[in-house]
Amino acid sequence: MDRAPVAVALHRFVEGIIAVMRRYPIDQDQLHGDAETYGRMLAQREQIAAFLRRAMDEGLIRSDLPEGLAQALLHQIIILLARQFRDQDAAEVADIAVNTLLTGIGGS
Repeated sequence: MDRAPVAVALHRFVEGIIAVMRRYPIDQDQLHGDAETYGRMLAQREQIAAFLRRAMDEGLIRSDLPEGLAQALLHQIIILLARQFRDQDAAEVADIAVNTLLTGIGGS
């Protein structure tokens, strides 16, 4: 996620995670029982946090948000949309998720 432009990388990540969530519909709370899997999840979360800090540094995401808010919002948006739009293409759902994270739901 550190080589592509931030917006492109964000979309790729979201699209990929939606596909994984659909293929393996596991509640993340269940991962606590397996130390190796839980460790991988924590490492992934740290990569996402670093990526979102980069997005803030580049002005794609506001930098004045409380610590962890962008990551928590991204996480919840992905979960909601992956479940809500199961029959829609993952790329289209990623479009909605990224747009929602970056611009919100307000009218222009």
